[in-house]
Amino acid sequence: MLRINRKGKKMAEEQKDSETKERLLACAKKEFVEKGYAKASLRAICREAGVTTGALYFFFQDKDDLFCSLVSHVLIRVRELIAAHRETEADEAAKSVISSGHDDSSEVELTKILVHELYRNREEVLLLINGAGGSSMENAVDLIIDEMDEQERKRIKWNQSLINKEDREYLLNLPFCYEFYMSGSLVRLFHATPTANNKAVLNVNSIETKYQMFLQSEKTQSQDIADIIIYGHIHHPYMDKIYNKTIINVGSVGNSFDVIRNENKDSNVLETTKSNYLIIEGEYGSKEYSSDISFQFIKVPYDIDSELQDEELNIERENYRFELKKGMYRDMTKINENFKKLGIDVGKI
Repeated sequence: MLRINRKGKKMAEEQKDSETKERLLACAKKEFVEKGYAKASLRAICREAGVTTGALYFFFQDKDDLFCSLVSHVLIRVRELIAAHRETEADEAAKSVISSGHDDSSEVELTKILVHELYRNREEVLLLINGAGGSSMENAVDLIIDEMDEQERKRIKWNQSLINKEDREYLLNLPFCYEFYMSGSLVRLFHATPTANNKAVLNVNSIETKYQMFLQSEKTQSQDIADIIIYGHIHHPYMDKIYNKTIINVGSVGNSFDVIRNENKDSNVLETTKSNYLIIEGEYGSKEYSSDISFQFIKVPYDIDSELQDEELNIERENYRFELKKGMYRDMTKINENFKKLGIDVGKI
């Protein structure tokens, strides 16, 4: 009996230690986010957590160890994803015949995966980008970039050069989705799906797949089923009705695939690329049902050649040129495979 009591006491102490450590980490994150590593105060963290500084040093060696405990898991996960990607890429290269022309689908796919992972940990990412100065992690982002291959480094450096610190903070703090009522309908906006930023749902997908887009998830603002969903990602505008609900893709402002091909289907387009916009009209904020709600697609043409002369396009110019001129994604291999599974002849689209 005595042995059991000792074991129970030990488990209780371990549970208490775990709770104390989690509380310290939560308060530390708040302090580091607000003030950055250099100006953060360990005393303030302990006071907020309701513990002594001695308790903090029981779990963490020093301020740097505490900071690393908060953000290191992001770097570890990113390294794991890069390593897994390289292994998969090597296997695929060994099995396939190298095709002619440039194919950077692999780099694009890795970029999507990394963006999704970084978004999931956006507070920690913000700390690494803007608040790590003075810590052993202050150059962590550059170290990650150095681990990538040359093309990936160029792509990320190029993207970094186009946005400043305020832009990055704005983008990282955007909500995963946005919701509002209009004329009695719950409208939900997100990038790709209610659960992920990198999953493509096309206008040719099944009704069942499209209906999943209306359902709630842990990332939606409410747990109600939406009446209207509006999304992007696939760069192709369309509108459809699913069981009296409305699904809309707005296309793209700068790189739309909404073009008209010529009769020979030789990938040349008759019309220039157009910026796509959607106007939705109704009584904003009203939960009272009304049929007085409407949608209107607006298409604004712009000069592709002038756009391609922009020096800031840098390494993306040729990929961008292909997409704007052909009205197709730069790598259609995977997309064509998905079409084939759906029984669709891409040549007749």
